[in-house]
Amino acid sequence: MSESIPSISATGGLDRIYDAVQTVVPGVTEPVMQQAVWDTIEEFCIQSTFFRVWSAWTMGAGSNEFDFNPIDANTVAFEIISVSGLSFWAAAPPAVLIDRGQPSGGKREGWAWLACKPVSLGCCSSLPSALVDRWYEGLKNGTLMRLFAQPAKPWSAMPLAQSCGTSYRARIREARDLTQRLYGGGAQPFSFPYFAQGRRKN
Repeated sequence: MSESIPSISATGGLDRIYDAVQTVVPGVTEPVMQQAVWDTIEEFCIQSTFFRVWSAWTMGAGSNEFDFNPIDANTVAFEIISVSGLSFWAAAPPAVLIDRGQPSGGKREGWAWLACKPVSLGCCSSLPSALVDRWYEGLKNGTLMRLFAQPAKPWSAMPLAQSCGTSYRARIREARDLTQRLYGGGAQPFSFPYFAQGRRKN
């Protein structure tokens, strides 16, 4: 069962970033800007773990591993935050759950909190709109940081890149801290954030 949530594409979130960046860097071409936006979103997801999915897992008899990827056509998991249903478990990159206990040979199943990211910029419709609604300034500054840091461009400006980078990294830290406080991880109890999407993988 999954909860319907507004996506970035539905709320025009990416368009808002594009418009803001083009205002500050009017000479930037669309492909260059899109690459900078994608690199920023991907890094923000990885460093903050803000985009999380609640996913079911099942290990059949004789198996001690479960690979959560691909989550769906738009989303991949890159970290297992926490797991229910196993007392002793480990994770192999990027998101393979391993039963480290003494399996009885029967079926085991449970749920896991997964930190995720979109597969590509074109798949950002899977992201919750809250990523832009709350962290718009961070994503904008991360994009500008990358553009200003490009060498030999009309818009190259290392002091501006450093300033935008400082703000961007601060927003990543805030997002990670907020995510940990609200939704937890490790051995903390599970809870359903408003953007959690349960997906059962056969």
